[in-house]
Amino acid sequence: MLHLHHPTAGATTSPIKRLPYDLLVEICQLVIKDATGTDSHAAPLILLLVCREWRDSAYQCAAVWSTFSVDVFGGEAARKLVSTYLRRSRGVRLSVHLDAGGWDEPGAKPYYRNHDAAGAEEHQADIKHAKARTLAPFVLAPLVAHAQRISNLRWTGSYWDRVDFSGFRGRLTALVELDVCNLGLLDTREFEFSPALRSLRTSGRCLELSHAVPSHIEIQSTLPWAGGEDILKRFSSTAEPLLDFSSLTWLACVLTEDDDDKETWDVRSGQPVVVERTLRVLPQLKSWSFECHNIKARQSERVRRLLDLHSTPALETLDVCCLASPTSLRAFITRSNCQLTRLALRQCRIRVGQFIDILRLLPALESLVIENGVIPTMITDRLFESLCNSVDRLELVPRLRELRIVGHYMFKVAKLVEMLESRDGSVFKLVELVIPLNAVDELCRLRPKIRQRVRVGVLQGKESAPMGRRKRAIVVV
Repeated sequence: MLHLHHPTAGATTSPIKRLPYDLLVEICQLVIKDATGTDSHAAPLILLLVCREWRDSAYQCAAVWSTFSVDVFGGEAARKLVSTYLRRSRGVRLSVHLDAGGWDEPGAKPYYRNHDAAGAEEHQADIKHAKARTLAPFVLAPLVAHAQRISNLRWTGSYWDRVDFSGFRGRLTALVELDVCNLGLLDTREFEFSPALRSLRTSGRCLELSHAVPSHIEIQSTLPWAGGEDILKRFSSTAEPLLDFSSLTWLACVLTEDDDDKETWDVRSGQPVVVERTLRVLPQLKSWSFECHNIKARQSERVRRLLDLHSTPALETLDVCCLASPTSLRAFITRSNCQLTRLALRQCRIRVGQFIDILRLLPALESLVIENGVIPTMITDRLFESLCNSVDRLELVPRLRELRIVGHYMFKVAKLVEMLESRDGSVFKLVELVIPLNAVDELCRLRPKIRQRVRVGVLQGKESAPMGRRKRAIVVV
């Protein structure tokens, strides 16, 4: 039988028995995952079934149980297993994902939107009753009893759920990060009892906060937006705003398809409400990104409206897609008076002259990403002529250190080489360049010394999605 406890030294000890327990468990988890396709959260449960010694030892191994997931629709045996582990694992810090099961996908419409008022109330009541039944006390009781050990908590549920932390009141003393997904109203007064909390993340449907969040907590939010003039404002039946995102630091807007593009719906009454067209200032927002799955005129209009309605004086990173109104982008940057260090423009219909005017407003820019798969009007010889360092004119984006060009282009490689050579003597020298693969040979011919610093690869992240993951780019470092 394979013993998992560290054996005493001896000449007759098997080599595998002399392996550190953490390493042995890590190997077993990889074998289980590769052989069975099992999710990593389920691998520890399989290890417990090997034998009694594995079971008793695994409870004491923090590497196995650093994260575990609780599914409230799971069987009674799974819940007892979690309860048993919590009792035996002693002082291990916990990262918990409490999953109530999704009644609807993030970004989808509420079920009751096509019902009349009476039908909406009845349907909503049914779902709340079902959720109240699944989130039974015996599911939360073990976690509440050991809440002082939870450092990360992710709660996934339904849009109609009210996140009730009353059972954890005064117990989440070690909670550092709270991640709530696809949930409804959150009573933020409970944060007063979590002194270590530093990060609140929301995703799925827009989360409603009952009170303003303390200023020391960093708020990050991924909001699917399909209609309305302002995604950061929701109204109750009395037209009083429930959201106060004055401490929002990171925001991602996922633009979804929706035929009803001009109405925002009240989660409580199920009725459309009119959202005010007033300028909203987000004083602590540092990163704002947009994601469009389809390039359509309606998506471009949504991006334009969001830029027109917000001001972000602390913004450092802006990732815009599907924008056809350079005037809105320029007005947004001027109004915000922010010091952008990274700008990404994806599938935007902006001409080179308008683009140069925008860059003149960004003297602190260090990273520039341009992705064009439709009309490559931004990347021309005129752009690189403007980027050249010259003594007789003010240098454009003098701090630029990274330039990524993805997709089609309409420039001569010779102009690109001139720009690189003009910036060689600059304090902020360009250190990373990504260009289409078909421009590499000419670049190396015109600048032979650069050939040794060339590597070919597949772009990862947002740059690869619209153009296809097989699209390759050259990276010059």
